[in-house]
Amino acid sequence: MKLFGIFVFLVVLLSLLLVFLVPQIAKDTGVCEDGSAKTAAGDKPAMNLASDKEIYRSSEEMRLNAIAGPSESNENVTLKIYGIRDGRGNLRVSEERNATMGLDGLNEIFVFRMPSCYGCAGVSPGEYDIVMEIWKNGELVGNCSKTVTLEK
Repeated sequence: MKLFGIFVFLVVLLSLLLVFLVPQIAKDTGVCEDGSAKTAAGDKPAMNLASDKEIYRSSEEMRLNAIAGPSESNENVTLKIYGIRDGRGNLRVSEERNATMGLDGLNEIFVFRMPSCYGCAGVSPGEYDIVMEIWKNGELVGNCSKTVTLEK
């Protein structure tokens, strides 16, 4: 009977570890949602994409802060930011730039203007993901996204 009690205790303990440990492991995948930084597995950089606001209106300016790194050495990377497709399939937020990620990491500011007329521009009010990608030597090394809301 004592052995059965120890067995039950171990099963309960293992179950609790799985409930609390597995979600934490799942977070460390290199993908971040809603601007929260998460450390990536392997050699992928920690990344964060933050916006100055959560809700934007017609013609407003959106400022995005893209943060990544640090890196053990200075690495030339390509930073891509994109999102918000209009009714014709065109990206309303899209920019690519070369940057250097070093010991201090990478910190870049992007500024975009929201469409002036959602109906005319073919962009409906709603939630949209803005994606940040880091490319090195033609290979994707990390990405994350930030959800923003567009209102009339």
